[in-house]
Amino acid sequence: MERERQDPRNTREFVAMWNEAKEEHLVQRLDEVLDGLSRRGALPALSATQRDMLAHALQLAGDPGAGPAAALSYLESFAVRASANPPGV
Repeated sequence: MERERQDPRNTREFVAMWNEAKEEHLVQRLDEVLDGLSRRGALPALSATQRDMLAHALQLAGDPGAGPAAALSYLESFAVRASANPPGV
């Protein structure tokens, strides 16, 4: 769903728009990579929630204020929740 983009009014808006565009592009690339891995049998098909989780973890890993440790902590939090609430229970 494409939104109509407006010209930024100041530097802060420009940076926000740039970050949003960059994020959208990276999420699209991640989807393409995950689809390819799934088609080749290297990875099971992932749900939209799982894809969003991976995209956010990658963003954290690349963020100088967060980094790989924060990304792993983020993913571990899902593992803890999943083990506390197994499917079908």
